[in-house]
Amino acid sequence: MIGVCGRYIHTHQTMFSIADFDAAREMLIQVLKGLDESTIKTIIEGK
Repeated sequence: MIGVCGRYIHTHQTMFSIADFDAAREMLIQVLKGLDESTIKTIIEGK
């Protein structure tokens, strides 16, 4: 799970750092680029 910390998450207006959002986005992109058939199989099998 990839998440971004925020303040006031139980209200109608949540605040978070755009730098944290950008970093999480970049991390997810790199994870997805690194996926191959073997890695996906390992994730699915839970090993």
